[in-house]
Amino acid sequence: MLRIIFTLGCFIFLTTFAFAQSAWTQPKGGGFAQLGLTSIPKYSSIYTQDGESFNTSREISDKTIQLYGEYGIRDKTTIILAVPLKIVQAGDSSDVADLPISIQDGTLFGFGNIEIGVRQKLYSGKFELSVQVKGELGTGSFDQPTGLRTGFDTWGLQSLISIGTGIDDGYVFGYVGGGFRTGSYSSYFKTGLEGGYTFFDRVTLAVFLDVLTSFKDGNRFDPIQNIETGLYLNDQQYVAYGFKVLGQITDLIGVSAAFGGAASGNLVPRSPSLNLGVYAKWE
Repeated sequence: MLRIIFTLGCFIFLTTFAFAQSAWTQPKGGGFAQLGLTSIPKYSSIYTQDGESFNTSREISDKTIQLYGEYGIRDKTTIILAVPLKIVQAGDSSDVADLPISIQDGTLFGFGNIEIGVRQKLYSGKFELSVQVKGELGTGSFDQPTGLRTGFDTWGLQSLISIGTGIDDGYVFGYVGGGFRTGSYSSYFKTGLEGGYTFFDRVTLAVFLDVLTSFKDGNRFDPIQNIETGLYLNDQQYVAYGFKVLGQITDLIGVSAAFGGAASGNLVPRSPSLNLGVYAKWE
């Protein structure tokens, strides 16, 4: 049971909330599927590079309904799919705007960046070691009058190396890697750490830290309307943290909840993310 808990999808937070980073793979024929809702409530403040922030001209909200799945095609090889549906909204005028209103109110509904990946186990013993590669499809959309965007305007590729181990009823794993995107976006470095403990064989509590740093080697200029909403901008970076709770209801079905926030960032919303999900797993 603990092995499956290790590979639950992490609800991530400020980017497209999407990919599990763990070192564990699904057994051959085994799988995991999750339907989750992630919400960044209304925000009107965006982090800037110097640790300061600026206030948007309208209140922005960002919700994601995501289907996430893993399937073991071999004992050491797991394929991964994440399909996000986004609902982003520019609402009422902000009372503390730093810029004149240049975007309209409105709502944009569409796919985020669909992600397809594979995780390959490299070593299994006292610890688990794996490598994960994912492709990011350019399936997002943009509405210039409202400045709303549902995903990065690009295709991308990310690779991570993950290492983890179990300690009694607990676990810990870390990962490091990076990625690049087309469309003159900057490439980036990514690292993080997660640890958790299972109580009563049914409830797992976990904490996580996730860091994304831009190399700032791209020359993309985002439209000013898009900058006002803070959605999927070039050179985004953050130090994010949070916790999650996983509850196993039956051998097949479970529920999950998570909270994520940012200690610092650049061109990302200054607002936490709230997450709920229901999942099924099988071997």
